[in-house]
Amino acid sequence: EEKNKTIVNFPVKSLDMRDFCEPHVVTSMKSTKYDLLGNLCHDGSTRGQGNGYFAHVFLKNTGDWWHLDDLDIKSAEAQEIS
Repeated sequence: EEKNKTIVNFPVKSLDMRDFCEPHVVTSMKSTKYDLLGNLCHDGSTRGQGNGYFAHVFLKNTGDWWHLDDLDIKSAEAQEIS
């Protein structure tokens, strides 16, 4: 099976999920907007060779994004995540 290589762009602040919620959920919620705090990405093939995962994590107390890949940890920009 081939990996889907479609790039998806999304906002990291105020992502509105209203279009993906049932109407009764929307009416019962204060807001359907969310701020991204982290994501997990698969990097590699679907065949089991070179598979790996990395994550982006947002630290609310500093306002900084971080890229985590095993022991490799470095700062990241919001543009890299979205």
